[in-house]
Amino acid sequence: MNESRYVPADPSAVEWDVAVIGTGMGGATLGYGLAKRGRRVLFIEKGLLEVGRQDARGRSSARAAGLDDEARERLSDGWWPVPIEGRTSFGDIEFYAPLGCGAGGTTLLYAAALERLSPADFRPKANFPHVSDSTLPDRWPISYEELEPYYVQAEELFRVRGTPDPLRRGQAPSLMAPPPLSERDQHFFESFQRLGLHPYRVHAGYEFVDGCDQCPS
Repeated sequence: MNESRYVPADPSAVEWDVAVIGTGMGGATLGYGLAKRGRRVLFIEKGLLEVGRQDARGRSSARAAGLDDEARERLSDGWWPVPIEGRTSFGDIEFYAPLGCGAGGTTLLYAAALERLSPADFRPKANFPHVSDSTLPDRWPISYEELEPYYVQAEELFRVRGTPDPLRRGQAPSLMAPPPLSERDQHFFESFQRLGLHPYRVHAGYEFVDGCDQCPS
């Protein structure tokens, strides 16, 4: 990437149409869509542009933020750098949440699995017909059919690869072909089929590049 083409020397001197805080899946997708429509989009991101690579800018920004060595290491690997503090009935707690930080956000940590919701998910109460006192709503305010065109756009945008779920009849997701299974995985795949199960390749939004270790988790 020619970074100078995308990062002006003085961002404050540019008149931006939109400022997007956070380049996780939601913010990055929204900003990308707006930029494709001719808007000037400024991304504001706490983490690194290239996760896993501590360049000079990343190191200097980490120091400027007052991060210690452990926090800088977490930031470099795409993890949220500082612990979250909370209060429970057991007392005060401090823990690292499973949150990403950097370009891609938390999608870096969950292997980029991008499955669609099932049409049945949009009618939650019907999934528990024997629970008389359920407070679940009968249906969502939107339907699966209304979202389906956007699922197609998202699968094309993120180059989602996988195979159709054989238990979801009538669905024709716009999936790219995944790479061949290894000999071991092919053995298990065929074994599951012989047992009457319905295996399929999970829908994932990454490129399977040779030599890439994929997610930092």
